[in-house]
Amino acid sequence: MTGAAIWDKSTCMFVDKRVIPDDIAAYVIDVCRRWDLRPFSYTVSDSGIVHTYFNGTPDAKERKFISERSHLRLKRIHIDDPRTEGLRCVSGTVLLFCIGCRDRIDSAAAELRESGLCSVSAYPDIFSPDMAYLEVFAPGVSKASALLRLKEMTGAESVTVFGDNLNDLSMMEAADMAVAVGNALPQVKEAADVVIDNNDSDSVARYILEVSKTAF
Repeated sequence: MTGAAIWDKSTCMFVDKRVIPDDIAAYVIDVCRRWDLRPFSYTVSDSGIVHTYFNGTPDAKERKFISERSHLRLKRIHIDDPRTEGLRCVSGTVLLFCIGCRDRIDSAAAELRESGLCSVSAYPDIFSPDMAYLEVFAPGVSKASALLRLKEMTGAESVTVFGDNLNDLSMMEAADMAVAVGNALPQVKEAADVVIDNNDSDSVARYILEVSKTAF
């Protein structure tokens, strides 16, 4: 979850959860609403289920986002859940996520970064550059910090990462080998050690297969 929690496949549980303090989460939601953005609030249950809360009537982009995830076994999306009525935030939130026009996303991200209260990631949609995404986490959370924790937890000698968007840059800098897919943003390709084919051509799987042949 971009560093907010690490999934342990052996137990089907999230570990090392980094919760956003409620007062900061409420502040983030207020900022988002001022920029006409409606955040999805992500929480992680002890059973390993990700519960996502959204208040309001979703627009076309938000409906698509919801429909693509509604069937997933370990995710539950709650729209206008009565339990959130009157709350400024959902307690235990690990991620606040917004979809919107790029200018509004960039403006909200700039205001949140200036506050210094949280970790902020804003990046464009690769397929629709006029749209963008905003991710807000607890202070200190990033893909880079999660990668270093994961490397320490597993005792790995080296780690290879694959990226395509701006929120991958910190992780790519912290990795031993950074690989960009062919349809990644230019900044991501520039930061990569290797550039492979587009991510819709099984390029990541083929790269891992070729590397594993030489390694073993």
